[in-house]
Amino acid sequence: ICKHKKGYCHPSMKPVLHRTHVVTSAIPPTTELLILPRDRIILDLDALRDPWIQTHLFPQQSNDLVSSLDSGAFLAAYLARRIQQQQQGTSHDPMAPYFSMLPSYETLAFRHPPLW
Repeated sequence: ICKHKKGYCHPSMKPVLHRTHVVTSAIPPTTELLILPRDRIILDLDALRDPWIQTHLFPQQSNDLVSSLDSGAFLAAYLARRIQQQQQGTSHDPMAPYFSMLPSYETLAFRHPPLW
């Protein structure tokens, strides 16, 4: 993110492992620390606007169920689809390096009781 042309990291912030940064010197209060470019942010709204999600998941549910589902359910499906497309080589996703940091389903199933 710090090297992205639309991103910014305060000069005292240094990236370390994965998504973690360390501060190398004091930073005054109210100082801008980090700017995330929009193309590096994935929102639940992105999922709800996605044509594939609208075509394949909305009609499969009754209106009552769709409105009662948390938008995180659609975000999870959206992320899974983007990761799958990247793995199959059917898209070049700028978020691919970040997807590789996410835990696999197997890792989650091992540690997350609702998936047992």
